[in-house]
Amino acid sequence: MGKKAKIIYLILGIGIGFVISSTFYSFFPVTKYVELNDDIIIERARELGMVPLKESIDLENMEANEENVDNDNTSEPIDENQIDKIDDGQEEPYNDAEGNSHEDKLIKLVVKKGEKLSDIANSLFELGLIDNVEEFKSFVRENGYGRLLHYGEFEIKENSSYSDILKILTHKK
Repeated sequence: MGKKAKIIYLILGIGIGFVISSTFYSFFPVTKYVELNDDIIIERARELGMVPLKESIDLENMEANEENVDNDNTSEPIDENQIDKIDDGQEEPYNDAEGNSHEDKLIKLVVKKGEKLSDIANSLFELGLIDNVEEFKSFVRENGYGRLLHYGEFEIKENSSYSDILKILTHKK
């Protein structure tokens, strides 16, 4: 037999193998049927970062109310010392009797690409930004931020709340 004939029979054998195996799997498919209900679908959607419309509207209303409260506080009269501070553009940190500064320090956090929530929470704990790793992780999951965390370098104030930390970690630079 010639070299060409061997190659032709090899290709023909592979093709026949594909046809037979596809016919076999069409008669006996290997599929797993999962019965999905609304609770499972909603839970999976929350893990992916989706929120129901009602929760989204409530969150927007809460943020708008916080902004209104902040705007209401600006109607107080301003004395000359405060005007000088506004003109400088910087506020001097308050020093106590021992000379310790009470200004919130910015702590640098580096989140690597593909880093898991548990790794991020441990890093925050080691830097002293959170007190309890498990509490932070449950807060993230309850609020649906699990899949919204970004990687990169972040500067976080020392005494930030969980929601402030998450606002920083979920916004792209």
